[in-house]
Amino acid sequence: MADESTYSDALKAVWGAYLVTIFGKSTEEEFREGKTAVDAAHKAGVKYIVFSSAGGLDKKEAQQIPIWAAKHQISEYIRTKTWTEGYSILSPVGFFENLEMFGRITEGKISSLFKPDMKGPSVSVRDIGDVAALAFAKPESFRGRDTMIVGDVISGDEMASTLSNLTKRPWKYTQVLPPFLQRLLIPRVYPMVQFLESSPMDLTVEIAHLKALKPDMQDFRAWCISKGLVAEKEGKVAYKYAEKKWWGLF
Repeated sequence: MADESTYSDALKAVWGAYLVTIFGKSTEEEFREGKTAVDAAHKAGVKYIVFSSAGGLDKKEAQQIPIWAAKHQISEYIRTKTWTEGYSILSPVGFFENLEMFGRITEGKISSLFKPDMKGPSVSVRDIGDVAALAFAKPESFRGRDTMIVGDVISGDEMASTLSNLTKRPWKYTQVLPPFLQRLLIPRVYPMVQFLESSPMDLTVEIAHLKALKPDMQDFRAWCISKGLVAEKEGKVAYKYAEKKWWGLF
């Protein structure tokens, strides 16, 4: 992505471009790749660009978080360019699918990096794709703005409660790593966790805006049902749980 010449053929006669960068790289490398793609799109005459950023970057402290900093810089760089049909910034935060990051869910157990009572914004990856498509189909609803993509604001304990109600089985949420281990083992991610835990977001307006554009936006309950995590005949679920390991950790 850092070589502008690789875009020349792909961007010929293109009206709109959708840009996603990989957060696993250094801030400098991610920004350089994003800037290269933006420059190539602008040079090729792309009229409209949509960038997948990260939620919460309206706050200065969030702009300094290592895995988000480049996305803020790329967003700002896009705004310095003149686009015939404008630009749109889409900003998801957490994904419901993070619960399956290391494989299928184990029956009765879910976990993430956050404290059990921390209410955080999340969305299904299906809806991220659908909203991105809407940004091209209905650019007037997204143009020139930063749109948070969120389907629910929910805590781990609330997720477990939802799953218990749907499957008619007890579920428990646990924080996968205590803060001191997060800081030691995932130093680039740790500041994001701390920011989200200390900066609750009221996203009522954003959720209503997206629901108006896409009525089938999934909250956590709807996502669980779509995955088959709901009791059907004889209390069974369609979802295929992970096999339980003998040591009981996963």
